[in-house]
Amino acid sequence: VRLSGRNSAKNTCHVELSLDGSGMNYKPGDVVGIFPRNAQPMVDEMLQLTDLDGEVPVTVGEETLSLRDALTAKFDITGLGLPIAKKYAALTGNPDLMAALSEENLPTFKEWMVGRELRDLLERFPLRGQSVDAFVGILRKLPPRLYSIASSLKAHPGEVHLTVGAVYYSTHGREREGVCSSYLCDRIGLGETVDLYTHTNKNFFLPDDPQTPIIMVGPGTGIAPFRAFVEERAAIGATGKNWLFFGEQHFNLDFLYLLEWQHYQKQGVLSRMDVAFSRDTER
Repeated sequence: VRLSGRNSAKNTCHVELSLDGSGMNYKPGDVVGIFPRNAQPMVDEMLQLTDLDGEVPVTVGEETLSLRDALTAKFDITGLGLPIAKKYAALTGNPDLMAALSEENLPTFKEWMVGRELRDLLERFPLRGQSVDAFVGILRKLPPRLYSIASSLKAHPGEVHLTVGAVYYSTHGREREGVCSSYLCDRIGLGETVDLYTHTNKNFFLPDDPQTPIIMVGPGTGIAPFRAFVEERAAIGATGKNWLFFGEQHFNLDFLYLLEWQHYQKQGVLSRMDVAFSRDTER
């Protein structure tokens, strides 16, 4: 569900995932690690730039799957940094890239990399005649992305909720997007399975005494864990006061979970709420 208004500069969405049958549980303040999948247009472009057959089998760990599936779910095909640039240079032996990575030219190359992705490197320094195994050997595994859990298990049994700010931007003549945020907000549908795990946050949790008052400061998507806190406090009938600070760009477009906060205020669960919207005033 999109939380941002239609004309908002942001695309913040609320995602609900079922944990039925998984045996997973969590507490307010915990995080969930999402293993994303790369967008198919990005995978197609990577296959085109490398001139490799997407149906060729590759082995990743103890699993054998097609190159296309491996590029979709197992490898980071967007991130670009010096380590992968150096591995790519060693693989291709491209003299221009080797020269760009020399001590003399390295500052200029680092500047060129800013805002660019692996596909930009492949486009500028083409890969030809290399084996599938050699190419995937330079790629790093696709890392999970961590998100604060935005729900209480007591309020939503068998579910985990996330508040995700989808990332879209344009640099160097290309439209780009966040791998995991666009996956969660745009590319998963009802009934699809998401690979995830829950992780206990030992340094961020509600006080044991339900009478203890709490102050929560959550700008933007940082509101997520405090939605979980307030839901939990409501579910257990905690009597401690709950004071929430929230900030975003526009009141009418970006007030995340507004109706829920109003509901909790009427119930007396949310004792006080202070807000600030940076683009609604001149100062």
